[in-house]
Amino acid sequence: MFRTQQSRSGNDLRFSLLILPGLRRAGMVVRLLMCSVLLLALTALSGKLSEAQAAGSTAGKHRAASSGAKGRNRSVRKKAALPAKARTPARGRRRGRAAAAAAAAGATAATAAAVASPATSATAITTNTKPELLPRCGFTEASRRHIFSRGVYVLDEETNTPLFERNADTVAPIASVTKLMTAIVWLDQKSLPMANRLEVTEDDLDNLKFTHSRLNVGASLSRADMLHIALMSSENRAAAAMSRDYPGGRPAFIAAMNARAQALGMPHTHFENGTGLSPENVSTPRELAELVK
Repeated sequence: MFRTQQSRSGNDLRFSLLILPGLRRAGMVVRLLMCSVLLLALTALSGKLSEAQAAGSTAGKHRAASSGAKGRNRSVRKKAALPAKARTPARGRRRGRAAAAAAAAGATAATAAAVASPATSATAITTNTKPELLPRCGFTEASRRHIFSRGVYVLDEETNTPLFERNADTVAPIASVTKLMTAIVWLDQKSLPMANRLEVTEDDLDNLKFTHSRLNVGASLSRADMLHIALMSSENRAAAAMSRDYPGGRPAFIAAMNARAQALGMPHTHFENGTGLSPENVSTPRELAELVK
C-alpha cells in the first residue's frame, strides 16, 4: 500500500511539473493580449485627439480671418468717413477766416515779396504753414472725449496759431493762476531787491476761505524764496505777503496787476487780490494764453 501511494505521489508531481510551464506560457499570452488591446485603445484615442485639434485650429483660422476682415472693413469705413470730418462747420469757418485774413493781407504780402530775398520768402512760407496737434502727442478724436474742462485754449507759440479751443472767450474765476500775474508784477519792479527777507504777519492770513498754510505767522524768508513757494506750492500766505510788501501796499499791487493785464491785451481779466482766493479774479482761456507767452 505504501508503494502504491508513493507511485501516485510521484505521478502527481510529474503531472504538476508538466502543467506549470504551460500555465506560465498561458499567463504570458494573456498579458501580451492585454498589452495589445491597451495599445490599440491608446492609438485610437490619440487619433481622435489629433482630429479634434485639427478641427479646432481650422475653426480658429476661420474666426481670425473673419475678425481680420471685420477690422479691415471698420478701418475702410473710418478712412472713408475722414473727409466728412474734414468738412465740419468749425473747420470750414476757420478756413473761411484764414482765407479772409489772407485776402486782407494780399496787397502787403505782394509788396513785400517784390523786395524780399529768397531766404525771406522761404521763411514766410514756413511761417504760413498751419500747424496741427498730432496724434503722437496724445491728441486724437478719442482723447478729445476725455477733456472735461469747460474752457480750453491750445496755442502754437511759434506761429501764434490756435490748435484747439473750447469756450475760449468765456469769463470765469482763475483761482491760483492769479499767482502768475503776482510773479510778473513783482519781477517787473526793480526798486526792492529780491534777496531781502520778508516776514509773514497776521495781515497775510486767509480770511475768505480759511485755507491751511505751512508758513506760520512770524516765518521769515527772502522775497525770492517767498515768491518761489507761492508759485511751486500755491502758498497763499506767501502770495499775500508779497502783495503786502509791494511799494505802496496791496492797493498799489492790485492796481499794478490790472494795469499789466490791460497792457498785455487782456480786457476781460480783472484781479481783486494776489492769491486767487477771491472769485472776482477772472479771465478767459484766450487771455491767459497771452499771459504765459
